[in-house]
Amino acid sequence: MKQKIPATILLTIKIYGLVLASFFLFRLALFITELDRADNASLFDILQAFFMGVRFDTVIFGYVMALPFLVITVFHLINHKSRANRIVTAVARMFLLIFFALTFIVCAADIPYFNHFFARFSTAAFQWADSPAFVIKMIFEEPRYFLIILPLVVLIIVFVKLVNRCFYNYLNSENRIGLLPSILTSILVAGLLFLGIRGRIDEKSPILVGTAYFGNHPLLNQLGLNPNFTLMRSVLDDMEEKNKEINFIETGLAIKNVQSYLNIQQPDSVYPLLRNISFDSAAARPFNVVLILMESMSAEKMSRHGNNDSLTPFLDSLSYQGHYFENAYTAGIHTMNGIFSTLFSYPALYMQHPMKESSMLRYMGIYPTLRSKGYSTIYFTTHDGQFDNVEGFLKANDCEKVVAKADYPSEYVKTTLGVPDDYMFRFSIPILN
Repeated sequence: MKQKIPATILLTIKIYGLVLASFFLFRLALFITELDRADNASLFDILQAFFMGVRFDTVIFGYVMALPFLVITVFHLINHKSRANRIVTAVARMFLLIFFALTFIVCAADIPYFNHFFARFSTAAFQWADSPAFVIKMIFEEPRYFLIILPLVVLIIVFVKLVNRCFYNYLNSENRIGLLPSILTSILVAGLLFLGIRGRIDEKSPILVGTAYFGNHPLLNQLGLNPNFTLMRSVLDDMEEKNKEINFIETGLAIKNVQSYLNIQQPDSVYPLLRNISFDSAAARPFNVVLILMESMSAEKMSRHGNNDSLTPFLDSLSYQGHYFENAYTAGIHTMNGIFSTLFSYPALYMQHPMKESSMLRYMGIYPTLRSKGYSTIYFTTHDGQFDNVEGFLKANDCEKVVAKADYPSEYVKTTLGVPDDYMFRFSIPILN
């Protein structure tokens, strides 16, 4: 059988289609089991979530397919009919079948996990790994899980048969194009695989968990994620020494100390550090609230605090004419620390990235508080919204819209850091108005 497309590339395209179709079925099944949470979701947003899923599914496909594609391409170009090529092809086929079967198992396990925890699969699912008998018994004693296990087995069997057929056609095919075009085309496909793994064209940041958070609907934001991606991301995060838990003091004692410092007389049973604050007037005027976060700024640069170089004349003027709070602090030295600490009032832990967790948490802070009072919320940044996972994290925490580099006219984007500060302010005023 002769064909114009190089056999290795045609094989890759066919497997890609099978993998995407399989991941789509799992995502559709998850969506159906969560239909009661899909209230007020428009058809456009649902389609956008499924399209986002293609991006994350492509990342997983790229990771699994990259090495087999490289190996079979090299051996195919050397001698397609050799015995060595057939052996390598057989090994690559088994590699793909095993690893894609494992990704399907994770997708299947993700459905009941998400139904229970409303979070995609991660290392948190293995908290009971020290009691495997208990977990296995729990799974097989729940009849509903067989509604997932049986279709999973059928899907894997069908997938194996179709992939085997693809490899059979590959081994019995012949190319009509020459060696040089085959090499160039293979390099192009290898580049596309790399781009698929990266998930984004922007040079500043690859695809992140927060990339999937395109709106404010909690279900649709997570629907686009691939549970293999969140699991892989959580494994990598857990392996980093900087993300290990820091225990300077026993937890119970620490909570008691904080309750004492904050004068919490009757602690809440669920939230032991919760303080209920009653305001003098419930009908206060709802002022507009604009916060400006400044990089590399500190009090020591202001004349008000003893600097004699007149570096901040306007800021000093504002501080004298308005209300000035000298005991408000933002911990940390990085952008992520400034955003997280300022907007959510949590201290930054050295070397830890609170906004980059694979399973992002919700925090009480300025955005949730303003939303509860009927405010609209927005965040402006000059650069890529995925940097530091800012966009995804803030959207998961009641920020309705994030304006980032992709929203500005391209002619004003000057560097990797995006647009100049002054243009960001000019761009923001009509939107705020």
